[in-house]
Amino acid sequence: RKSAYVDTAKQIVSGARNKVNEGKLDMFSTDTTYYIPASYIETENASKSPYGEFTEAYVGVIYNGQGYKYYWISRDETGQGVKEITSIDKLDEDKIESDIASGDVNTTIRNTGIGNGKTIKVLEKDESTGVWSFNTVKENATTISEEGNGEGSVANPVSFSTDSWATIAAAVKSGNTDVYNIGDTKEVDMGSFGIHTVRIANKSNPSVCNESYFSESSCGFVVEFADILAKHIMNPYSYSDGNLGGWPNSLMRNYINSDIYNALPADLKSSIIDTTVISGHGSITGENNHKSVDKLYLLSIHEVLEASDNSIVQYDTAYSNTRQLDIYKDNGLTIFYSSSKSYNGSNSEWWLRTAASNSGYRYLHITGSGFWNYGSCGGNYGVSPAFRIG
Repeated sequence: RKSAYVDTAKQIVSGARNKVNEGKLDMFSTDTTYYIPASYIETENASKSPYGEFTEAYVGVIYNGQGYKYYWISRDETGQGVKEITSIDKLDEDKIESDIASGDVNTTIRNTGIGNGKTIKVLEKDESTGVWSFNTVKENATTISEEGNGEGSVANPVSFSTDSWATIAAAVKSGNTDVYNIGDTKEVDMGSFGIHTVRIANKSNPSVCNESYFSESSCGFVVEFADILAKHIMNPYSYSDGNLGGWPNSLMRNYINSDIYNALPADLKSSIIDTTVISGHGSITGENNHKSVDKLYLLSIHEVLEASDNSIVQYDTAYSNTRQLDIYKDNGLTIFYSSSKSYNGSNSEWWLRTAASNSGYRYLHITGSGFWNYGSCGGNYGVSPAFRIG
């Protein structure tokens, strides 16, 4: 069906090319990107893909003074489509994605030009007269290269809750995140795990983040789950060595970077970057702090709570190797969150990645009341990971 999807798109683009060649559309500006909806094209398959009816499907066209180049972007009612503006010459099965959110395509075409086409015009139908005409929807738009390989084909950032993950990732890479605020939330459909809320937990990147052996888990654009996704043990219970090897050696790390990570939408997974994570160790002789590279990770005690005395520091050997996330600081930020998180509507304990330094089998966790404690590695506590975008 992916092959059929590509064939359908190419058929519609061919129909658009015929319209242009017949002179039925006034498209002669070299600084303009024109978007023609599939519904305007008269072909057998113009209204539907092999998966379902098109909800958003457009042919992108630019004129270079001598001829035209054609592009494609689409979404159907099942969420299948081509999310990034792609040259028709480069459109293949690998470009077909699933789980594209409603509105993503429309947002992209109204904010993204191609080549020199910084003015965006969309062909729209006046329902009262039945007349089609180009309407200018944006001037000085962000543009992508004429090669149409998808790089940079994202809209300008508007809000964390409505922007696509590709737009968010591009905004983070370019440093254009002023419209995103600490505590802003976004829903994520995770299939069998249900629909969950994530929120921006950190945006700052102080100089300490550049120090050697400092955990990237608390630096840059960090997003965390605002609630608890599931309950799971940290490791099988063992009184003698249950936290041997710390976070990198835990069953929990494997669980969130396989079961939970694989449940994320494809566009979110492609936006998550590798993070170097430094974690504390338990009391087993000869152990040192642990280093891992993760897509998803649990927070450490210091990333949630700042020690006002020695009560936390003495249980986390990697306390000084990370910092408190912006979202948990009570320092004048617009939003300040407690560390309580809910599971099925009720506050519950949730795991931290910190092995308790006074024990060979305990890890620290946050209680349902928002305080910290430590418990056996075999405890069935909540799972609420974080990740970085870039």
